[in-house]
Amino acid sequence: MKIYIDESGNSGDLVQRKIDLTFSNQNIFTLSAVKIPEDVYSKLENEFIPELKKKYKIQSGEIKSSNLFDKKPKVILEIVDFIKDNNIDYFIEITDKKYYICNSMVIHQVIPPYFIPREEELNGELQVLREIYMDTLVRNIGESEYQCFFEACKNINEESLLNSFNTLKEFFSTKVEEEKDLYLKGIFQGIVNDVGVSIEDYFDIKEKEGLNNAVRKFIPIPDENKKGQLTYLLPQISSLTNLVARVNYFNGNLEDINFIHDQQVHFDDMLSYNVQKMLDVGETGYKFTNSNFNIKKPINITFDTDSKNNVGIQIADILSGFTMRYMQKRFKNEDMDSIYHEIFENIEYNKNLSTINYMIGISGFVKLNKGYTRSIEISDEAKNMENEYIQYLVFQHMKNEMLNLTYR
Repeated sequence: MKIYIDESGNSGDLVQRKIDLTFSNQNIFTLSAVKIPEDVYSKLENEFIPELKKKYKIQSGEIKSSNLFDKKPKVILEIVDFIKDNNIDYFIEITDKKYYICNSMVIHQVIPPYFIPREEELNGELQVLREIYMDTLVRNIGESEYQCFFEACKNINEESLLNSFNTLKEFFSTKVEEEKDLYLKGIFQGIVNDVGVSIEDYFDIKEKEGLNNAVRKFIPIPDENKKGQLTYLLPQISSLTNLVARVNYFNGNLEDINFIHDQQVHFDDMLSYNVQKMLDVGETGYKFTNSNFNIKKPINITFDTDSKNNVGIQIADILSGFTMRYMQKRFKNEDMDSIYHEIFENIEYNKNLSTINYMIGISGFVKLNKGYTRSIEISDEAKNMENEYIQYLVFQHMKNEMLNLTYR
């Protein structure tokens, strides 16, 4: 069985020398995988797509979401309807790039896992706390805090690392002094305290393992590109490994699966390396709700297919490109015709499987008016902590909406 993969919103490594938190106006990254049986593929290639092009007077040989989103959304709607009518399985990863960075900041510099017992990690409370912190960072920090984290990654020395720690700690110390809301003040203080513990942990590790090992434990592990340059935060990597794990879960295994990714001139080596490293993961101890990272055999995946000659890649592009552009407009509160909401609802809803995995902050779910979803099971205590934060955000969101209505 062939699964076709394509991405949209790729802006490369998120750790940049010259900071741009708009990511060249591509703040959302999406990756889509479409599982198309051979008989359906033949129908797509020889009947459906040619007829669709003729109907909507599409001259180009390749159908692309970038050409259709604004001018011919009805084409996308018909393609999505075809996918649903023919029971084509598909998986989509959505990543908010700022949240992706904040995720790494919290995991490496606020609550790193080095001194935490395994049972505490598995019950979910620390994971929920991390997610609350990640969301708090997304909603509050500015360019200076991002820049200091980037410099810690790029320079890999004690001075830059401590500067990143202290910049984050000082920012939230100021927020603690200014904030009147006791619940939010408590979260800010928690970040201050936990960064302080991380600084102490750093010096403990430095004494036991040496300076170089200690510094590297508090920054993300980089990948090396073809030019020998280090790449730190590439959303494609985690999105692709998540897609593979989701296919593994819903298919039961990967033995008959051939992943066909669109051409990746710059990142194919890194992506291939990280996918094959999934073989080393084994049992994690977490109870995943829609994925299985326990891969038994080497994964069959290629990165050299030209989308111009492959209808499967083009269908994956339609899903990823539409979803990326739709989500960017939703986050910016831009008005859209009803057809765009209809298309997205058709994409998101599938009775057989969970189609979309969101890597966005909890506040993003509230803004989109969606229930918060996660891919691992957590304890009741963790759920209570999570629900308390969600209720707080919902209340604040409703209050802001009422204020906006009053102002209008």
